[in-house]
Amino acid sequence: MKKLKFERYRVENLSFKQDQDFREDNNLSVSMGSNVEMTGEDSAVVSIICHLESADENFELSIRVSGDFVVEEDESKDNIPGVTSKLLLSRNSLSILFPYLRSAVSQVTSIGYNNPVVLPPINILDFIQKSKEEEPEK
Repeated sequence: MKKLKFERYRVENLSFKQDQDFREDNNLSVSMGSNVEMTGEDSAVVSIICHLESADENFELSIRVSGDFVVEEDESKDNIPGVTSKLLLSRNSLSILFPYLRSAVSQVTSIGYNNPVVLPPINILDFIQKSKEEEPEK
């Protein structure tokens, strides 16, 4: 049976701007993306990218959180048909990384004079499907 090992995460990019005129009642637009860069047959660097912005341009936050993942074989258990290393790396790794992204956004936005921005939990499978639908045809 294959098992996913999470080795570490890091905030690779962070840009934050919050003007004094920013009001908490402004709606923020949120856009997100992901990237899976295979570094070997059973390993990858997986990233989640998030951009938040207010319509009045008084608030903007961009962040990229990446993690190193490895798929290991557990010889004592049978493999589940259809579960490949790439499938584990592209789906399960995002579920593991997203709480780190949420936490970083809340921590950074709590520094200042407003309440922190708390991203809602998301359904990772829906997020992946939506991302695939938005990809341009190659």
